[in-house]
Amino acid sequence: MSQQPALRGGNLARDFGGMCRAEPAIVRSVSSAEMACAAIAEAQVAGLQVAVRGLGHSCNGQTLAGEGFLLDLSGLVGVDHVGEGYCDVLAGTTWGEVIRGTLPTGQVPAVLPDYLGLTVGGTVSIGGLGGTSFREGMICEQMLWADVIKPDGAMVRCSSDENAELFALVKGGAGQFGVIARLRLKLVDAPAEVDCYHLFYRDAEAMVADQLALLDVAGLWHLGGWILPLPHGWTPCIEAVVPAGSKAIDKASPALSALPTTKVDRLSLDQFLRRLELNPAFPCDRGNDAHAHPWATAFIPAANAARYAAELMSSFPADQMGPAGVIELYPVPVSRLGQMGRRWGGQGVAYIASAFPCQTDTSTAALAASEARNRRLFDLALELDGLGDPQAGALRLSADDWRRQLGPAIGSLQAARHHHDPENRFKPLHGLDGITGADRDASAPKEDA
Repeated sequence: MSQQPALRGGNLARDFGGMCRAEPAIVRSVSSAEMACAAIAEAQVAGLQVAVRGLGHSCNGQTLAGEGFLLDLSGLVGVDHVGEGYCDVLAGTTWGEVIRGTLPTGQVPAVLPDYLGLTVGGTVSIGGLGGTSFREGMICEQMLWADVIKPDGAMVRCSSDENAELFALVKGGAGQFGVIARLRLKLVDAPAEVDCYHLFYRDAEAMVADQLALLDVAGLWHLGGWILPLPHGWTPCIEAVVPAGSKAIDKASPALSALPTTKVDRLSLDQFLRRLELNPAFPCDRGNDAHAHPWATAFIPAANAARYAAELMSSFPADQMGPAGVIELYPVPVSRLGQMGRRWGGQGVAYIASAFPCQTDTSTAALAASEARNRRLFDLALELDGLGDPQAGALRLSADDWRRQLGPAIGSLQAARHHHDPENRFKPLHGLDGITGADRDASAPKEDA
């Protein structure tokens, strides 16, 4: 077991966000699930809290272990098996490596992130969304089973039929309940070629309206949306994809309000899926440059999505976004958002609304200003009946922030953490360590007097 940082993971004292630095006391770089089990057992004996890192693509220190134990999974790589409708992968494998193994069989994961340079384990641990989420749901919901390492180093198989409670918790659980070492992903049949439509708009309201209309178009394969920082300013753009030769979008076009500058490209599926991975500017950082990435991200009900997008455009000047800096606006039916969808009663459509700046000014004052801006956006998200996404963004929440965001559910979350990690060995999300037993007790069922 190596004690040195793996080259694949970059500088292990910083992450992609570049908002902070934290030197770990101990680093263990592993290349097998068994090595990961041994490392976590070692951390328990040492009494150190464990932070888990793949390629360090967190934005505010979530994958750093200041004075703690850093488990580096960047060497835990491999597509073990590809079958009909599934593949088995190790957690440190990137999505690009996954599709290299699945595309020859005519299959791809049911949902993929737009950027394939992320690790599978890291993505499912924060939830994950992609251009097929409108149909298939969150990326974490595509796990058919997972081998999860507990705080004592024991590994258990989890699925909807086996250790089901833990299985539900590790989906989007940010590594707070256990470490996913390997997993089985759902695969779907994939078209060999696709037609990629880019539809441009004068404003976010028109874009949102057409995205909602496209949700009902049969045969749509991928649906996303970007607000692009073009030379003349922010320009909303829908990215809609169908299997090559499909006329689904052409037939829907008369009812849409896109500008007459629609662009259509025929691409192999591999070319389309790697469109960001092949862009040398995205991401501009592999964990070792001088930039910061104070991303802001939230989930917003469709009725308020255009308003929130307008605030993002106002808060992030288009000419200051840096390499590949964009705003993302993706619609997902609430029924596809799993447990998160309960926020809105399982009905309607929510948007993942994110800004992805690349910031060259990394002075203390500039980073503080960026976090203050993200806090204002978090407050607005809650005001608009939305949710902030501190797992993917650059914002450190306080205990009170978590109470505002989750309400009574915070008690259930902390009770689950206490049950599965009673000694707090796995690093919690910022602010959750300030939630007390009183919060757990407040959400517990009350016995009749």
